[in-house]
Amino acid sequence: MAISEDKKSFVLYCDMKHTVDLLEDASAGKLLKHLLRYVNDENPVTDDPLVKIAFAPIEQQLKRDLEAWRKKKVTNTINGRQGGIKSGISRQK
Repeated sequence: MAISEDKKSFVLYCDMKHTVDLLEDASAGKLLKHLLRYVNDENPVTDDPLVKIAFAPIEQQLKRDLEAWRKKKVTNTINGRQGGIKSGISRQK
């Protein structure tokens, strides 16, 4: 997934609990390890069908969240630059 060089965290949603509760502890542990490998860009592969099924919606949400974060980062960069310019102008006066 390659979260990003400058992004060091991700959101794990509470409603994931409902899916994890349906898994045996061993499969839930495999799912967590798979998730952590994915967000750390280790390109995990699993043969466990339960992990594959449980991870599919998580993966899609992570992709949506990353895209939203990237858009927000661009907006924040632009806004910060504009604020810095205005601040510099007001200090010159």
